[in-house]
Amino acid sequence: MTNINVNSEYKELEAVLVHKPSEELLNIYPEILDELLFDELPYLDIARQEHDYFVDRLKDENVEVIYCEDLVFDVFKDEKIKNQFIEEFVDESLEDEYERKIAKDFYYSIDDNKKLITKIQSGIRTSEISSKLNKKIDRPLLIMPMPNLYFQRDPFSFIGNGVAISNFRFKIRKPETLFAKYIFTYHKDFKDTPIYYNRDGEGSLEGGDIVVLNDHILAVGISQRTSFEAVKELSNNLLKNSNYDKVIAIKISEKRASMHLDTVFTAVDKNKFLVHSIASETTEIFIITYDNGLKIEKENGNLMDTLKKYYEEDVEFIDCGNGSIIDSKRDQWNDGANCLCVAPGKIIVYDRNTVTNELLDSKGVDTIKIKSSELSRGRGGPRCMSMPIRRKDN
Repeated sequence: MTNINVNSEYKELEAVLVHKPSEELLNIYPEILDELLFDELPYLDIARQEHDYFVDRLKDENVEVIYCEDLVFDVFKDEKIKNQFIEEFVDESLEDEYERKIAKDFYYSIDDNKKLITKIQSGIRTSEISSKLNKKIDRPLLIMPMPNLYFQRDPFSFIGNGVAISNFRFKIRKPETLFAKYIFTYHKDFKDTPIYYNRDGEGSLEGGDIVVLNDHILAVGISQRTSFEAVKELSNNLLKNSNYDKVIAIKISEKRASMHLDTVFTAVDKNKFLVHSIASETTEIFIITYDNGLKIEKENGNLMDTLKKYYEEDVEFIDCGNGSIIDSKRDQWNDGANCLCVAPGKIIVYDRNTVTNELLDSKGVDTIKIKSSELSRGRGGPRCMSMPIRRKDN
């Protein structure tokens, strides 16, 4: 694999990282939906078919598709590193020493590394280890699953030639970034990648809040999931150690419907953005630069006004829901404003957001519509499911 290169949201996509939903979805049950950040129970078989359809459409565009678990599998070929991961993962997941021993013994008993990775992702049902117990564990799951893992945008984000490894706001997602730690420490293709923010950084930071506007301006959401403390730490490291000279920090509503910046704002083309009306409500925006220390200035106006001022291009905004209050809320619930640009003016969208998709078609945007009855239940769209590794610069 060639070098990391992500200096835009719209240029031709060459390589992308994904995770196909797997057995982790089978360990969601109604009583833990909220804890797992899900609203509904997805049907795994259909979710996997829909994800395959998504990947096939990426391959139709000559995009190299890489699965996260394959990178972890490469790392686990070293037995010492694999065992180190098991120890660290279990210690982070459980506090009780007896439960830790049971979980570690269970993972060490799996000889097939692919099965091991699947089991780490899916969690451990208490029924699977009941014969090994000499005391009762009064809950259905010993280790919780990682059902959000198919939203590969969140655990880390490539910026230019470097990466920001997330520090998740909610505890349930924190184990996902342990995969990132091992990939960027040990994988031959990624171990020398500059790290601008790490999983133990100040505050919380999630990849869905990071939008790479161009090769020197980064937009970051201050949201339900990303704190201003984390934005400042990321900005300090990025602006000191890269060609980026400006970070636009945008405070958005801390609601489920706008959990990340990319749920209300994504790129369609060089100068076209798909936005939800929530984006126009932003009133706190900060311009962050670096000159012997961070310089933070509050900006007057909303997100659209700020982009028109700093983006260096004439900007057009396309309204999710086409101006209808009801349609915008319906499409937003199914990530109508969350698209993945595979080339200038060509995007992948969920087929179910018909009002927004028809508007995009009328604006001359080439929309690749993918099936979404089950994938959408996790409250994330095509951009959420993908982490671009490389885009062309021209």
